[in-house]
Amino acid sequence: MAAQKGDIATLGLLAAVGVGLWVIFGGKLKAAKLPGGGGADYNPPADGSTPTLSNTEIQSIANTQFSAMADLGTNEALLFSSIKNLSGADLVRVFQAFGLKSYSISGSWFGIGYDLDLFGWYKEELGESDLKKMRQIWAKSGLAITF
Repeated sequence: MAAQKGDIATLGLLAAVGVGLWVIFGGKLKAAKLPGGGGADYNPPADGSTPTLSNTEIQSIANTQFSAMADLGTNEALLFSSIKNLSGADLVRVFQAFGLKSYSISGSWFGIGYDLDLFGWYKEELGESDLKKMRQIWAKSGLAITF
């Protein structure tokens, strides 16, 4: 009987730890929603394009965007060069592939922060002149520009 109470207590503790971890880290698994709500509110790419890059290429570009901003300092040249020649449709896919990533003013060193989509990262990392350039690039995507 005592062993059963111990087993139940252990299971309860494991369940509590599991729920706690889910509450803390579960938000990091969410995908980014398209600005403007997506779905019926989403406007097709302003340039009328269709996707041309593979999923692997899109994910690589999204990862490049993240790595250019992830630690202290921002590599603006890399941010711009990796997306400036993309079609509107491929930009939409990069935005989706970026998803939500934890942002902290200290960089990604400590794994703490709050979740932001790609546009949120731009807003935090770029100055006004670079934001203006980014808005010009992203205008062809048809996404609501939120930075």
